[in-house]
Amino acid sequence: QIDIHNERGIDILGDIMESSTYSPNVQYYGALHNTAHRMLGRQSDPKGKFALPPGVMEHFETATRDPSFFRLHKYMNNIFKNFKDTLTPYTKEELGYANAEITSVGIEGELVTFFEDFEIDLLNAIDDTESIDDVSMLAYVSR
Repeated sequence: QIDIHNERGIDILGDIMESSTYSPNVQYYGALHNTAHRMLGRQSDPKGKFALPPGVMEHFETATRDPSFFRLHKYMNNIFKNFKDTLTPYTKEELGYANAEITSVGIEGELVTFFEDFEIDLLNAIDDTESIDDVSMLAYVSR
């Protein structure tokens, strides 16, 4: 049993979820997040019987196109939220800086925010063969 109700608890939980060299037991905990992506990506051929190419959930470039991506990440986020809800709130003394004082805040000029199009190369996300020349496959996402 591993106690995560201490000052390093969130780090331990993160190491378990993402499985790093810091995981308390990589063989036992595995990598919940990455394993879930693989399981959801391979649901049409889980044992590789039909040699189907990887599903969109197995590639970070295309994973957001699968509605299960958002449910999975909500589930992962809720694990952390449920843990954080067990913690006591920070005190004013823990958050404050006795020797610092903000005297003013301002912006010179006009503040402008915007979305820009980001180009994603999907060539690595498709199954191809070396006997046929690659065809450019790009996706544009506003972010």
